[in-house]
Amino acid sequence: MMLSELLQGMQPLPLPSNNTVNYQLSRQQIVWPWVRRRILRPSSIIANAFIIVVGICLGTPGQVNYLGWFFAATPLLVTFFYYRIINRTIDQNPEITEPRSMTFDSEGVVFVTASTRSELMWNRIKRLTENKDFYFLHLDTHTLGRAVTIPKSAFNPEQRENFLSSTRAIAS
Repeated sequence: MMLSELLQGMQPLPLPSNNTVNYQLSRQQIVWPWVRRRILRPSSIIANAFIIVVGICLGTPGQVNYLGWFFAATPLLVTFFYYRIINRTIDQNPEITEPRSMTFDSEGVVFVTASTRSELMWNRIKRLTENKDFYFLHLDTHTLGRAVTIPKSAFNPEQRENFLSSTRAIAS
């Protein structure tokens, strides 16, 4: 077979998409949003307030009641251990902080790092939430379930508009 015949049968490589963003999350960009989201969700606030009230009620004036102190300190201990679990997970999985690229279109989103490639159809993503710095693509219906964190700073204005219009299909 001649080279010209081979070249005729080849398809041109696709041009880089304008819907591709590159970013890298630092450890703190991953840890602190998740800790804040855990602390500030309504069920956590209610549970922590209840535990603190129980701790105060168990404490009696003039006596040291260690069980009361334990209950009162439990919300802080839980938050500390949650913080440590997230940090340990990042230590054990360094690919979490690798540079990555995200390409999106009307059908879904593709995340690529040096060691992983993940493709998600939009119907797999349950909802999109955001705070002032990040978008969160939730992969389940739980408030703190699995979610992909994407920094808003990775987008230029056109990409941000394209991304938000692509995510409109997600049930909120």
